[in-house]
Amino acid sequence: MSTLAVDNITDEVGTGSPSFTNGLAQSDIAGALNATGTAPIYACRAWVNFDGTGTPTIRESGNVLSVNKNATGNYTVVIDTDMPDANYIGIASSNGEIDQTAVFAPGDGLFSILTKNSSFSLTDQSRINFLVIR
Repeated sequence: MSTLAVDNITDEVGTGSPSFTNGLAQSDIAGALNATGTAPIYACRAWVNFDGTGTPTIRESGNVLSVNKNATGNYTVVIDTDMPDANYIGIASSNGEIDQTAVFAPGDGLFSILTKNSSFSLTDQSRINFLVIR
């Protein structure tokens, strides 16, 4: 579980405590995150950092149940709590010198990740990062 520690949260004008009658307002969240500007803030709904060599080893994660290796350079990330709909984006990266990383969503709560080298051959990577934004 994560902890958010801040020194002070005030209302929009900075003179008192914010009102949380219906949950946090966008401005309260932006202030707590030290975000500036008027662009909306969207949340990362799941993420994982894992070693894809040998049996996948999760270093750290949030809302990820497991990572399975299907074959060389081919992994399935299993989300613990699925997204509410299909309006999300999955993003992956890996540590290859010149590599290709692709993400596919074959089913509810499952994401396939393929990591390829510069010759477009599937290859294992020691550092793979994956996140879902919704």
